[in-house]
Amino acid sequence: MKVTIKGFLEEVMDSVGAIVGMEGGCIKRIYREKNHGITKQTIKYFDDHRIKIGIIVCVEGTQDDTGDYWTTFSDEDGNKIVCSGFAWGYYGEGPSGLHKTLGKLCLDLYPYYDDYSLLKIANFGKSFKIMR
Repeated sequence: MKVTIKGFLEEVMDSVGAIVGMEGGCIKRIYREKNHGITKQTIKYFDDHRIKIGIIVCVEGTQDDTGDYWTTFSDEDGNKIVCSGFAWGYYGEGPSGLHKTLGKLCLDLYPYYDDYSLLKIANFGKSFKIMR
């Protein structure tokens, strides 16, 4: 049986818990937390894994057909942290956790870290995208 590097990497879980894959010929790391929507645990996961990727240049939020919220933080090389415990579109713990996390990133990415920005998060639709 012939094993290719691409095939091998697509299925490997590296020693730090990232899914390693190929995209455009480059190795990418995807850190996916599995706290099933528990905001406090998601904030801790993000804080613990933030240093494992480069400078975050994009934050994307999507809500799937089952109503689950997924927030993806991407660096310029395509490495990602995918979280399930942040939310938007209402006031509550999930949106407040997203607000706090966006505020930690940098003012260039999310310049309105104040009560107004929490209102903006509460009014996000089914998905959002913030780019540097």
